[in-house]
Amino acid sequence: MRDPQRRESRPGTIRAADSENKLQAGGPGPSVPPVPDFASMNTRGQHVAMEYWRSGYQYGWAAGFAAAEAAQAELDRRAAAVVSAATRHPDLATLAERRGEPERAERQRRILAERGIV
Repeated sequence: MRDPQRRESRPGTIRAADSENKLQAGGPGPSVPPVPDFASMNTRGQHVAMEYWRSGYQYGWAAGFAAAEAAQAELDRRAAAVVSAATRHPDLATLAERRGEPERAERQRRILAERGIV
């Protein structure tokens, strides 16, 4: 379990213009109460905050997993359509017979039988 007192740092730099425009805790107006720091919360408050974060994290993970499953199902559907289209074409022996090449058709059937394909 991760230490609730440890804050994770994010890579990147803060430019001077960004630090001037940074919002203060509690929002822009006095009508919004200030947001307490995790370290300043009592044990019960920390527990509630962590459970609130965890439920959001789990919801996000589940939503991402469902989206990935839906994307994979779409890929599977497309792949099945491609395979189905590919198998609708006649085999080489049939095409050779249609073109009037019975020797070639017979040779193709013999090769397929020797290799155990048909």
